[in-house]
Amino acid sequence: MIYSAIAAILVLSGNVVAPPPNESTIDNPCRAVFSSHPIFPTLSSSLFEIIGEINMANYSAEILKTTLTTPAYIPEDALGRYDLDSMHVPNLPLWEERDNVNVTVNDMEWFLRQAYRDISIHIIFVTEALREQTSSGVARLLVLEFTDVRRFFYNLLCKMDTLIKSRGISLTDYEDESVLPAVFSVRRREVMRFMKHYVHAKDVMTFLTNLKPGFVQLFDEVQGSLP
Repeated sequence: MIYSAIAAILVLSGNVVAPPPNESTIDNPCRAVFSSHPIFPTLSSSLFEIIGEINMANYSAEILKTTLTTPAYIPEDALGRYDLDSMHVPNLPLWEERDNVNVTVNDMEWFLRQAYRDISIHIIFVTEALREQTSSGVARLLVLEFTDVRRFFYNLLCKMDTLIKSRGISLTDYEDESVLPAVFSVRRREVMRFMKHYVHAKDVMTFLTNLKPGFVQLFDEVQGSLP
């Protein structure tokens, strides 16, 4: 009984809604067509902007998580009873500290590719969570909070896309909604859905916190090489 309740918290169900025209997409997050001779920002500027976007995305996820801890969403006794801080959303990358080891400017293609992939997966999950808000028909929605998280993730992906193109790296394979876990239980109780969102917001913060040091390491290397 307890297991099924916990499992229900982590279900992400339904079909992902395609973005409206002219919105950012994973394969074109900047909504732009690069010219044959684009002018890119310096590596130092790109890394600095990426770090800033990571901070903003993390802050938006923190607002979402804090909102969910209010009694209007998750009762205080439920937070302790289910130990939500020890749970994780299936298939959602958390990024391990070891993924940042030995990141250097001369050998960072693997790092940029992995970061782009994992940020894309997070966007897919947030888009699904946002779809759930707009189709659930309940009063206590989290549309604004999830919209902000999604917007800052796309801002981050756009900066990543610009940096990747500036390095002459070509991306051809992009993640899609197939990364979402299969539905293994369906629960309609609001409190269960809110607990799922809490775990989601927490995992977003963990991912961004773990991702940031790699870019800081690259930025410090570039700054240290300047005359």
